[in-house]
Amino acid sequence: MSMALVSKNKLSFVDSMINAPEAIDPLYPVWKRCNNMVLSWIHRSIAYSIINLIMWMKRTSDVWNDLKQHFAQSSVFRIAEILEDVFRLQQGDRSISDYFTELKSLWDELETLQPLPACRCVPSCTCGAMVEVRATRERIQVIRLLKELNEQFIQVRSQIMLMEPLPDLNKVFALVSQQERQINSNSQVDMFAESKVFISNRAPTRGSFSQRRRGRNTKLCTHCGKVNHTVDTCFEKHGYPPGYKT
Repeated sequence: MSMALVSKNKLSFVDSMINAPEAIDPLYPVWKRCNNMVLSWIHRSIAYSIINLIMWMKRTSDVWNDLKQHFAQSSVFRIAEILEDVFRLQQGDRSISDYFTELKSLWDELETLQPLPACRCVPSCTCGAMVEVRATRERIQVIRLLKELNEQFIQVRSQIMLMEPLPDLNKVFALVSQQERQINSNSQVDMFAESKVFISNRAPTRGSFSQRRRGRNTKLCTHCGKVNHTVDTCFEKHGYPPGYKT
């Protein structure tokens, strides 16, 4: 909602940066038109069951603050749910991309609800403590991402965790995705090889028809694979007699 209001240059109506002018002010009709427009956007963007909470409010700033007071207090419970989801999430039957996307969406929401503090020192401090705090949080995310991968990624997981320093989150995702593509490629090659073996096993051979007739003929030529004669009298090996008709 904040992004939509910023794109329309109307966020100042909800954060009280633009207050209502006096009714006799020439700008009052302009303010009222913009205020009602933003108010209608908010009405259309919230659930029908809570519209009655703000139905009779006339100022968008009052609506914004009222909704904030009613629903911002539940962020602690949402943080608890996110942490539980993060430590319960495993790759399972998801692809690397789907697993990473779901996990990162939880981390991004957690960052929104519980952001790291920013340095307010004047002049700015140079100890780099906040940089290290952010790096520590990202290392925890990398470890959590690797820890719940499937067993087929155990080798690349061990290699990444032995790196010093540990790669950032996007680099780890790229490495694991590359390993996934290699595994899928090898699986396709194996399936192709198995299909060729299956077809070759089922394909008729030169002596297959003769082998089915071996039950009725005891003689089998080891040269041409045909029955009813041996290699000693095989015409294909020694030549056909004069005047022979096939």
